[in-house]
Amino acid sequence: MITFTSLKRLAIAIVGLSLFISAIPTYADQPVIEILEYRWTNQVGNAIDSNKPIPPFFENRYGQYPRHPPLYLWMKVRANEAAFEQLKESGNLTLRHKWFRRIGTKVIWTRDNIPLTIGRLEMTDLLQDIVQNHGYFDWRTHSVKNNIQRGGWEVIVQADNAKLKCDPNKSKITTKCRFFIRVK
Repeated sequence: MITFTSLKRLAIAIVGLSLFISAIPTYADQPVIEILEYRWTNQVGNAIDSNKPIPPFFENRYGQYPRHPPLYLWMKVRANEAAFEQLKESGNLTLRHKWFRRIGTKVIWTRDNIPLTIGRLEMTDLLQDIVQNHGYFDWRTHSVKNNIQRGGWEVIVQADNAKLKCDPNKSKITTKCRFFIRVK
């Protein structure tokens, strides 16, 4: 039997749950760049083949890569509608690849802080159509390290004016993503 007290408790629980859910950020109104794919490779194609990494990727399940310079970190990213609006307003949407070398527990910054453009201002009409139809646009980009040495390498990815989603299978939004590889 439903009593007034049980209905009151149910109403309080529903109000509490709705307040909790409304406090969870959706990021729909914030610029977010999602990293859909990434690959370590030693060669990247040209614009004709969509700037894809060229196999073999020389990566095994431990992230090891034989010594064969150069070393590229290739990415396919997705920018949401708010990120596209930022591109239109400010004229740029930039990711940064910061390369670090690891020797044991010591981390050495290589001074490589590489800006990578996501989208281009001169392409806003084309990108506008894509964003209107899908709510996002995809872009491919990469950075390269030519003088690769043995040891562990890390690339920290950050966006100048956007949040990042490092794993398309998870909902976590962050300010930086980390990618590791061991060079033999």
